[in-house]
Amino acid sequence: LNYVRTWLFNDILCTIPWDRLIAFLSSSNSEWAAFLRLFRLLTLLKLQLRLKNMERHLNNPGMLRLFRLSFIAAVAVHWCACFTHVVAKSAASPSLWLGVNDYEDQDNAMRYSSIVYWVS
Repeated sequence: LNYVRTWLFNDILCTIPWDRLIAFLSSSNSEWAAFLRLFRLLTLLKLQLRLKNMERHLNNPGMLRLFRLSFIAAVAVHWCACFTHVVAKSAASPSLWLGVNDYEDQDNAMRYSSIVYWVS
């Protein structure tokens, strides 16, 4: 019953494919899809609350703090890598790392792994 009052609405919003729904309902591609996908970030709030609850019940809360620090570092590296990729794609200059290292012809996984390497 507590779940129904607290997290059910959030979980329903997170599972809806907003980009496909908006594309189906409207003929133009809307920026609302990107905005509505931000509801998925609310699940990180749930994760934080669960980690705090686990920290109270563990014998060694230092391990949980280490996990949390590692997770935050991984998210920060991911965001920096995505930002670097967006800047490189928007500039479209052959002198940037995409053109110099011939990453324009590579798949997304290869580009992402190289960006993560250079960002971290």
